[in-house]
Amino acid sequence: MTSEWDSRINAFWDTVEEIPADTVLPAMHRIVAERPAEDPAAVYEWASVHDYLGREAEAIPLYEAALAHGLAGERRPQALIQLASSLRNVGRADEAIRILQDLDADPVTGDAAQAFLALSQWSTGQPAAALSTALTALSRTLPLYRRSVEQYAQELGTDATVSPASAGHSSDRAGSGPLVLRPVHGPNEYPALVAIWGSAVRATHDFLAEEDFHRIEAQLAPAYFPAVTLTVAERDGVPVGFAGTVAGGLEMLFVSDAVRGGGVGSALLADAIARHDVTRVDVNEQNPGAAGFYRSRGFVQTGRSELDGDGRPYPILHLTLPE
Repeated sequence: MTSEWDSRINAFWDTVEEIPADTVLPAMHRIVAERPAEDPAAVYEWASVHDYLGREAEAIPLYEAALAHGLAGERRPQALIQLASSLRNVGRADEAIRILQDLDADPVTGDAAQAFLALSQWSTGQPAAALSTALTALSRTLPLYRRSVEQYAQELGTDATVSPASAGHSSDRAGSGPLVLRPVHGPNEYPALVAIWGSAVRATHDFLAEEDFHRIEAQLAPAYFPAVTLTVAERDGVPVGFAGTVAGGLEMLFVSDAVRGGGVGSALLADAIARHDVTRVDVNEQNPGAAGFYRSRGFVQTGRSELDGDGRPYPILHLTLPE
């Protein structure tokens, strides 16, 4: 049951836009002053009115105090969301993300936490992650195409990676310029590709044993790279991804974790199909993000191997692009 005090709080917020700006704080203060100074609900409402007036720097410690004093019920998730939003607005979006990423939907706020998480990800230079978060939340409301939207959202957060045996850190200096694809000009470029491979595999292949990681890494430059036609993707002259093809097969496609989800994998795949007539790719079964990436682009599974190409215990899915 709503208390008389809560009813007056609700009435305040229902009419706040009709109150002269210079009387908003005093009007709320008269209500919250009826409660003890450390009453969490009163502290929360006092924080909220500061937030409403654009005084986020003052609202933040008040939200934190309300939560520390045991704020509960419907106000608690609202306080967490509003605290995170205020942190973002004062340039502390990283802290906002830490609050929001583990905050579940609830009957009162719904997926509001995901909306503010997406905004915070955008503010920290993660546009693909922001779009993925927003689409994932949106998909839960769709009467049709839910699975498709969920899959596309997942791809934005994972991008594709495939290994030479189907098991690639480019520099974080890559800017925001146009993506350029070009042939790899020789072994002098291999170290950059090995760095990309390592960045991608560390981010997406948590199933790969450490000894196998190092064994594959050691074979990239002397064995795997010379056996394929290599294409590198660059932004502002910095390598951010690469693909290797041979005889209609995509043998490798890796994207630096620093730019994963930014369309680099999609561009490399489209180029491989258009210029190198790629119709086949093998993907680690334990990397569902990569499998989903290729399936969403028309590839279908035509087989499965229990071991990878070098006899290691990493099952491989064989995918083909129908004519």
